[in-house]
Amino acid sequence: MLGELPPDRLSLFNKAVAGRNASASTFDIALPNAPERVEPLWAGAELVDADGKATPLSSLTPIEAQGLRDGGGAAGQPGDGAVRVRLPSRLVYDIAGRGFTRLRGSIALDNPRSEIGSTLNPAVRFFVFDAEPNMDRLLPPAPQLPLPAAPAPATVGEAVDRVFMHALGRAPSPVERRIAVSAISDSARPGKPSAEGLADLLWAVMMKPEFQLIY
Repeated sequence: MLGELPPDRLSLFNKAVAGRNASASTFDIALPNAPERVEPLWAGAELVDADGKATPLSSLTPIEAQGLRDGGGAAGQPGDGAVRVRLPSRLVYDIAGRGFTRLRGSIALDNPRSEIGSTLNPAVRFFVFDAEPNMDRLLPPAPQLPLPAAPAPATVGEAVDRVFMHALGRAPSPVERRIAVSAISDSARPGKPSAEGLADLLWAVMMKPEFQLIY
């Protein structure tokens, strides 16, 4: 809201795999810079160079591999080329200088029908990024946000007015304004709102009775 965060990295690919009878979903993407019983896998994943030569992803050693698990399951026996991961998991590969231009393969769940029973309907989302993402905001592949971000408020007063108008559809009362201005003012930058104070104000406003649903 204050315009202080760097832009989030967009994923190159993301796909949800759901259901007890989930089938494999194929992916093929360009690389710009050359519940616990549900067990996801990257099936037949391979990196392809400009000459069309394919290198199985399973033949590479990830630099961050805590998410890997042992083989077995519906995709075949160990050695079938599938990269089996835990849920959740994170794999990081260093492919700098290797000349790879594409990553392709399929995503699937290991033996979902027999492992999770007949009543659960699991869903897993797979992501591919070409750089370190913001793990708190995993964004799908898209050129921009659905709507452009509003200009960052330049003053404490603008920030207070925006919070109240967007959240409550009204301006703050004199008492609310005095408290809000005091809460979000940045002592190091007179007249400017602080990110920490603004977060506190948002929390306080969202706790007002207008946002409480009582059953």
